[in-house]
Amino acid sequence: MSDISLNTQAATPPVAPKHSTILSKHGDKRVDDYYWLRHKQDPAVLDYLKAENAYAEAVTRPLQPFADTLYREMVGRIQETDLSVPYRLLGLLY
Repeated sequence: MSDISLNTQAATPPVAPKHSTILSKHGDKRVDDYYWLRHKQDPAVLDYLKAENAYAEAVTRPLQPFADTLYREMVGRIQETDLSVPYRLLGLLY
């Protein structure tokens, strides 16, 4: 595992632009430069998130074979049945 490392040179990390928004609460004012990221349907926010995801994928690409192996091992240990989790009622499990 020690020969696998993140490739931080794979891509340039995106930088979120600052759009100052003044917020006021209880007479106290503060500036939030990243308030615009709360607007989840804004195309600019979606584009930024896509850039973040692309960067994360590029940087962690060397770890993908390990992640696949780990996923297969976890799935292999899970009993795949349609049983529900037992629940306790009046001291008994159903």
